[in-house]
Amino acid sequence: MAGLRTAVLLLADSEATCVAQERPLTRAGGASGAALLKLHTDLAPHNVLVDNRAHLIDWAWPTRGAAWIDPAVLVLRLLEAGHSLTSADSVARQFPSWRSAPGPAVQAFTAANAAAWAEIARAASAPWKAAMARHARAFETWVKTFPAK
Repeated sequence: MAGLRTAVLLLADSEATCVAQERPLTRAGGASGAALLKLHTDLAPHNVLVDNRAHLIDWAWPTRGAAWIDPAVLVLRLLEAGHSLTSADSVARQFPSWRSAPGPAVQAFTAANAAAWAEIARAASAPWKAAMARHARAFETWVKTFPAK
């Protein structure tokens, strides 16, 4: 777990260079005008290599979106590793994008993510998938309870 925490700290310190290696796209007609950045979306411990900096590997699910989505995904992996919701949020808050993420967007994302994990767990009954579905639902509920994050 210490390796994951070190990786998170390194990623948070270098967030701008990690996610903005490509020129951001601006959402056309978006109310916020938020940039769409390249996201990893699978920040599991086995996808982060640490030496003097953190390296994200296994880009199997890359996508474009708001920078705060990767820290939101990280919260689920931290829950999977045994963190409490408060602890996981504290780690995610080390990312500026998570601290400034719009509450309604976070609520929509966590609801969609919980629904996706519930479907994944129903389709294949692996215990770890059911656990991730429970974590995603708990995270969704927690975000609704503390809308200011």
